[in-house]
Amino acid sequence: YVDFSLVQLGRFVGIVIDFFTSLPIPNANVDAIQAGNIIGSTLTDLTGNYIINLLPGSYDVRASATGYNNQTWTNQPIFGGSNTTVNFALA
Repeated sequence: YVDFSLVQLGRFVGIVIDFFTSLPIPNANVDAIQAGNIIGSTLTDLTGNYIINLLPGSYDVRASATGYNNQTWTNQPIFGGSNTTVNFALA
């Protein structure tokens, strides 16, 4: 038995921008994936920023948006009580 109320969450934070213009991409989808399963998901805000709160561990983080190619960063660590920054530039 694991009491998850005692586990401190960590989080992925970052921005999704257009590779060519460097402008933010609002409403881009950002997924945290573990063992092929989406564990957490969110949309970027109007300034392209996102936050996903997760249990500590290692995740693949994928950004996607209509009209752009997906980008994935693999094996990104989350530590309890801290932020891990993962930024994306979609083309």
